[in-house]
Amino acid sequence: MDFGDDSPKLALITGASSGIGTAVALKLAEEGHHLYLIGRSVDSLHNVEEDCRNTYMEFQHDKSLVQHGIGDVGDERDCERLVDACVSHFKGRAPDVAVLNAGVGRPGAVDETTVEDFDLIMKTNVKGVFLFMRKLLPLMKARGSGQIVVTSSVLGLRTCEKAAVYCASKYAVEGLVDATRKDFAGTGVKLGVCNPAAVATPWWESKQRGGWEKGEADTSNFLTADDVAEGIMSIIKQSPMCDIGRVVMENVTVKKRRRVDEEGEGKQLAGTGDMHMT
Repeated sequence: MDFGDDSPKLALITGASSGIGTAVALKLAEEGHHLYLIGRSVDSLHNVEEDCRNTYMEFQHDKSLVQHGIGDVGDERDCERLVDACVSHFKGRAPDVAVLNAGVGRPGAVDETTVEDFDLIMKTNVKGVFLFMRKLLPLMKARGSGQIVVTSSVLGLRTCEKAAVYCASKYAVEGLVDATRKDFAGTGVKLGVCNPAAVATPWWESKQRGGWEKGEADTSNFLTADDVAEGIMSIIKQSPMCDIGRVVMENVTVKKRRRVDEEGEGKQLAGTGDMHMT
């Protein structure tokens, strides 16, 4: 996507009601880009919507430039309805950018995970990405340009204990996006993935959302939502001559990090670097 021509772009963001999605929305709003925010919490989305409008003068005069839609990203009918509503609201204009950020997690080994939690994780993290890509890609391809960014995780590149199903969902996302990049090569549509390490978001202090009780998780050394938003913005704002497929964001306090090469084999790298792109 060429952000160098100064014209406002239209961005659709899922999981926009908190955390990384909110941080990305605010960064785009600061630059005057038009927004369609998607989430499940009506009150939270209203607050984010107002915060975005308050960051840019034009939005205060024309509130229609920042809108929201409520729905379940893993539901096909909701996906169809939300994208259609976005295009209709912006007078037939398809999103220039889509940040597919909605996701859930439930800690636990396989024998500690319920079938219901498995279905929820896969529905949100994998099916949700599939549904929105399937709906948006033809629109972007017809225009000859577009940028999709998917929020994945370093756990889509390596595994850890007590996160088997979450890791599986993120590995599935990696394969889905990578294969789709090949399918849409040469169309003008770019697809990229952001792989952050642990991020200090409200999830960690929400038992209902799969985290822990308030105060149980020490997130003081985690990446912030704003850190990850910067990584996502680096994909969105890349030069027209670039095609960034992945931004990996590690915590600088980690003394050793793993990197996945093109063959998918893990390698240990010493150092404290916080981001690399491929």
